[in-house]
Amino acid sequence: MLMQLTALRTFVSDILRQQKYVRACLEPELQSLEQQWGTSFDAYLRKKMTRYYGLLTTGVLAESYCRLHARPLLAPAREISSALGAMTPIFDDFFDRNLLTDAEIRQMMAAPSGFPARTLEQAAIIHFHEKILRALKAPDSFRERIEKVFQAQIDSRQQSREDITEEALWKITYDKAGYSLQAYREILDLPDAEGEQEVYYQLGGILQLCNDTFDIYKDLGEGIMTLPIRFKDFERLKAVYLRETQDWIARCRKLSFRQKDIERFIAFMLIVICRGLVALEQLEALEKHKGKGFNLRECNRKELICDMAKPRSFLRSLVWASRLRRTTH
Repeated sequence: MLMQLTALRTFVSDILRQQKYVRACLEPELQSLEQQWGTSFDAYLRKKMTRYYGLLTTGVLAESYCRLHARPLLAPAREISSALGAMTPIFDDFFDRNLLTDAEIRQMMAAPSGFPARTLEQAAIIHFHEKILRALKAPDSFRERIEKVFQAQIDSRQQSREDITEEALWKITYDKAGYSLQAYREILDLPDAEGEQEVYYQLGGILQLCNDTFDIYKDLGEGIMTLPIRFKDFERLKAVYLRETQDWIARCRKLSFRQKDIERFIAFMLIVICRGLVALEQLEALEKHKGKGFNLRECNRKELICDMAKPRSFLRSLVWASRLRRTTH
């Protein structure tokens, strides 16, 4: 438990450091773009750019990737990591809201400087993407990862179909976030270790499954099929989630980094992963009360959403994290 508490202190410190960067650098950058275009970002989109992706892409992922390599996250890397975090929700919106055709999105990502921006959002994604490409020593590798993210986004449209297979959902779940986490790693000037990219791909899948578990109520309302909705058996889903997490921990421990850095990385990422286990426990208890195969659409928001702000839920996630590190071999 001591290592988990240490990881939690580091987690909070990293997020606070990134908050300072967002206020000092990213916010003024967004304001400058708004002034140029004479309009403002949608409030919810701006929140995702500055308080969700803007924080987590750098404060969690970039910091932990560098720490695994026993290196600090330097200012230039923080800048381009924050740029990627800011452009990610805009990229998602282009798909989710059909704001551009697939051909236009591909053209914009392949050659941003040659794409004629027609909106503030398009101008922002071009601005941040160009900044990243200029900073990278090997931009082609990053482009390859982004192309995979692009294809995963296209494939994810199948989630609007109720008859989508479980096999297809597994692939979409892992591809969508797995390739994104690899792209977030690609922008950092770090040497590749054998098996490292596979660790990030699997981590992405687990984190996406965690996110989908918290979003059941929202996804039901929007007609999006996800694994937690398709499973209809939360005891089985929790067992799968546990098995995937244990396999990921074991895979991490085979990496060629210093063992203490690997254990810190695992403890750090389990802070997020184990939130999903607490949410699945709540859904499992609901399943026992209502019976196997109960109708999720008949449940209210409170029943389906796990409140991680509650001290009991938060402490439970720490217990899970400590247990998984101790018992996984």
